[in-house]
Amino acid sequence: MAFVAVLVVLALTCSEASYVHVGSNAAACDVTLGERFTGDFDFICDNCGWFHGKGEASCKATAGTGGCHTYSYIKYSGDFPCTSCGACSQCVSPPGQVVHSITLEPTSSGCDEQCTGTPNSCR
Repeated sequence: MAFVAVLVVLALTCSEASYVHVGSNAAACDVTLGERFTGDFDFICDNCGWFHGKGEASCKATAGTGGCHTYSYIKYSGDFPCTSCGACSQCVSPPGQVVHSITLEPTSSGCDEQCTGTPNSCR
């Protein structure tokens, strides 16, 4: 019974963790999103369900689940339920207006910052 409980805890922890490395051939991205756009926005969401706040260095984008991730810079005047960097189901389809977006995809040579290929799998 204890073994099953440990597996459940590990599964939950892994599903909510920020993946930093994808497969043996892909490097992780390491992008401070706040440096990529200086316009007016309230928060940044990865369409995979990850909240990136205002794009601080402490909450970098890694595109860790692989595939092409879209990071949306959102202008929203309401109360958004996510307040700290991490998993946020509201980021899959966030309220508000997308004022800017960028795409990132880990590749074998680093990070493609203008990917248009296969969307991420949101593992």
